[in-house]
Order: sequence, then structure tokens, then C-alpha cells
Amino acid sequence: MDNGDIYLIEAATGKRFGRIVTKATEIGNAYVANDVVLIQTNKGLFAAALPKPLK
Repeated sequence: MDNGDIYLIEAATGKRFGRIVTKATEIGNAYVANDVVLIQTNKGLFAAALPKPLK
């Protein structure tokens, strides 16, 4: 795990569905809109499609 890695995890089970490597040192809140996760960082805005089990 490196600085700035963001993991997509199902809260109920702890199962990991993916990882976003941002290399960011500052990470803001995550928001979901239209089945897309949006995360603001000091390196820019990152977006990822939600895996089917997390929709």
C-alpha cells in the first residue's frame, strides 16, 4: 500500500473490490453520483465506476 491509495470496500463484509492509485498526499471526501465514485485530491479529481456488488 502506497501513499494515496484508495480502496473500494464493501462495508458489510470487508471485501475489497478495487484500488485507485492517486499518489496524492491530501484526499478529500468521496461522493457517488450515477454509480461513479468521485474523489477530490491535491493531484486532481479521480473517478471510478462502482463495481456491480457496490451499486
